[in-house]
Amino acid sequence: MDEADIVVKALDSKTVEKAYDDALSPAQIAASFQDRLERFLRELNERVPEERRVEITAEISGPALASMRYIDETSPLWDLFKEILFKASDKEGAMLVHPSFVHIIKQLTRDETFILSKLKDKDFKVIDEEDLANDKWVNHRVISSTIPKNEFFARKHGISTTPTWRHYH
Repeated sequence: MDEADIVVKALDSKTVEKAYDDALSPAQIAASFQDRLERFLRELNERVPEERRVEITAEISGPALASMRYIDETSPLWDLFKEILFKASDKEGAMLVHPSFVHIIKQLTRDETFILSKLKDKDFKVIDEEDLANDKWVNHRVISSTIPKNEFFARKHGISTTPTWRHYH
C-alpha cells in the first residue's frame, strides 16, 4: 500500500470524521452563545435605560460571560449571571455588585440556586437530629422539612425528585 492509498483510506475513516466534528465543536458552542448573548443584550437594552447605562467592569463581565457560555438560558444560573450583569450595567445598581458575586454563583448547583430562589419568597423549616459519638456528630436525620424536594430536577428534566444535597461537618 503506497502513501496515496493510506491517505485515501484515512480520509474515508470515521476517525477523520470525528476529528472534524470535534474541531467544529468550539465553533458550534461560540455560535450558540452568540445567539444567547444577542438575546441577553436586547433584554439589557430594554431593562436598563440608556441614560443610566455604565460600562461593566471587566472583573465582573469577563468571568460572568465566560461562565454563561456553557449554561443554558433555561437554567436558574443563567438568570443569576444575567441579573448580576444587569445591575452592574446600571449606574443605580453598579455599586451593589461585588466581583466575588460572580465567583460565588459559579460554584452553585441547580438545586442550590433553586433553594435560594425559593428562600426569596418564603422561609423553609427543617427539623433535624444528630447523635454525638466519640466527639463527632453522626447519624444525621431530617425529621421534617418544608423544602419542596419534588421540584428540584423534575421541574425541567424529569431526572430525579430526590434532592442531591449532603450534610457536611
